Amino acid sequence: MYSVLLVDDELIELETMERYVPWEQAGIRIAGTARNGKEALGKLKELKPDIVVTDVRMPIMDGLEFGRRAKQIDKSVKIIYLSGHNEFQYIKSALQIEAAGYVLKPIDMEELMALLDKVKRKCEEEQIASADGGWLLEKLLLRIVREPDPARRAEWIRQWENRAGGFSGIRPFGAAYWTFEAPAFGDVMEAADGDMAARAAESIRSLLTRSLDASIVLETGANTLFVLFQGNEQQFDAAYWELLRSEQLRTSGLAADATIGLTRPYRGFALLKEAFEESRRCNEEKWFRQAGAVIAPGMLGSAGAGASAGGDGARASTAAGAVGVIGAGAAGTGAAGTGASAANAGARASTAAGVAGAAGAGVGAGGAAGEGAAIAGAADIGAEQVALQLISAIQAHDEDQAEHLLADWFSGIRGKRIERRTALRGVIGLLTSLEQHFASLLAGPSSSHLLADHWRELSSLPTIAHYHAYALRFCKELLKASGEREQDRNQSVASQIARLLDERYHLPVTVEDIAKEVYLSPNYARTIFKEKTGETILDYLTRIRMNHAAGLLKDRGLKVREIAHRVGYENVSYFCSVFQKHKGSTPNEFRKLHL
Repeated sequence: MYSVLLVDDELIELETMERYVPWEQAGIRIAGTARNGKEALGKLKELKPDIVVTDVRMPIMDGLEFGRRAKQIDKSVKIIYLSGHNEFQYIKSALQIEAAGYVLKPIDMEELMALLDKVKRKCEEEQIASADGGWLLEKLLLRIVREPDPARRAEWIRQWENRAGGFSGIRPFGAAYWTFEAPAFGDVMEAADGDMAARAAESIRSLLTRSLDASIVLETGANTLFVLFQGNEQQFDAAYWELLRSEQLRTSGLAADATIGLTRPYRGFALLKEAFEESRRCNEEKWFRQAGAVIAPGMLGSAGAGASAGGDGARASTAAGAVGVIGAGAAGTGAAGTGASAANAGARASTAAGVAGAAGAGVGAGGAAGEGAAIAGAADIGAEQVALQLISAIQAHDEDQAEHLLADWFSGIRGKRIERRTALRGVIGLLTSLEQHFASLLAGPSSSHLLADHWRELSSLPTIAHYHAYALRFCKELLKASGEREQDRNQSVASQIARLLDERYHLPVTVEDIAKEVYLSPNYARTIFKEKTGETILDYLTRIRMNHAAGLLKDRGLKVREIAHRVGYENVSYFCSVFQKHKGSTPNEFRKLHL
């Protein structure tokens, strides 16, 4: 069965093609869909379809430009153009890039089916002519690992065996599932570049060609590569693949963590799909550990207390970019390994269903159901208690305590091997509690950093360490916003105290009187005022009184005693002493100098 990629910017047109064209009757399955040429290029690399049916006029990248680039990636792909524009120039441009055909909209079903039959025959002819082509081997291998039907998969395996000249059917083979992730901890954690696998693929092919007896490198998704290989006994060891992993990162210059799920040796290409699934399960073990390692079957489910005890050390190691082999060899792949594999597969299915269900509930019920699920998940792993402790730490501006609380909590999640769905709900519950308590901060100048779609952001992260880093950054943003709000509030308090002193300087006012007006203790009022103005309340009051006294001394009709009383001093001698200290002369001398 051949595969097709459908491309159209109009959703209705795309759904119509997907649902109403009898693809199965034509012996074609839909590999995927895309809404513009740029997205379609990514799908072409990932899905490796035999045929592409694309609209001509689309935003971002039109169908003709897509066709030119697609042929550079895969010369064998067959492109059929759809257009509502019956113009010679479009047809001429399509023919120049070796279009397989051109169909006008609205689509005539008989015309399209006849064209598809013609394109399939062309595909078959080219497959026979290029039986040893590496690209064809990759396409066949992709079909094998994705084909759910055993009979169809057996046929793809037969074709692959006939063409895979570098591989031997009597020797064992292994599989390695590579993923590339942005480091969890650092100044900024960004989503991994979707082209990481594409950029790494060529360097990995070159490295493996020099190192192994036979290998094939397949791009199976964004930031994901699948490697099938044959080699000597030592080349099935995790330690050997750690050397390859380190060398690849060094030569490629990728600023990423590379994780490899490594299988045990397999015999018989009938087990290609099983090898693929085992390598992926091993790679998924990084959820409980940290990305940037080689993980073999015997290590599944063995993180346990060791990961829990790692705690801060593991976090520091991640932050420093330290990576390494988690365990060595492929021992322990018997019943225990198989059981762990089955458990992982079940957890993965449960995770997918749980995340989709929780997210769907949130959208369908205005977020209320999703929030309820999050709170339920939070209770499962103690998120509510941690949230209360974090609230206290943030209110006290204690960043160290907040970091310590999160490190302990996530260490516990890792050590107890909490599966993704429960962890996701727990972290969402934690963040929701913090958001609800600090709601006023979300309306401030830092709100753009705090308001985020946590479901969407967290669902795409690969490890518990990434969840930890996400929650830590959120708490640091809250601490920053809280500090800025506190600074603003303190400035307002200092300004209010200054205004009260300006209004009441002529009265026998005390710090205690002022503190009552701003609802603070005298000591805290003194501290805030000094912090914001650089002088004490008493110094400010005295300066204001002396300035007013200097102005009143210019009126010869006022006696010094009267002026002292007008600026809040009952004791004239004390007034004169303070005035001389501030102005450098007695009140009478000041009057003589300035009149």
